[in-house]
Amino acid sequence: MTCRELIPAGSVFAFLAGHRGALFPAEMFADMYPSANGRPSMPPQILASAITLQALNLALS
Repeated sequence: MTCRELIPAGSVFAFLAGHRGALFPAEMFADMYPSANGRPSMPPQILASAITLQALNLALS
């Protein structure tokens, strides 16, 4: 079983997994993450998705 199979279809988690690239395009973060500085960072699309889920969790609790 893959991680994707564990995510309920139609959930906000599935939506973010499927649309993360369109919601948070790499170009949106290009000036904050220059490729020549230091070691590679966590992809900004993943960080933006995590912050979105944190805000949603806070709003629903």
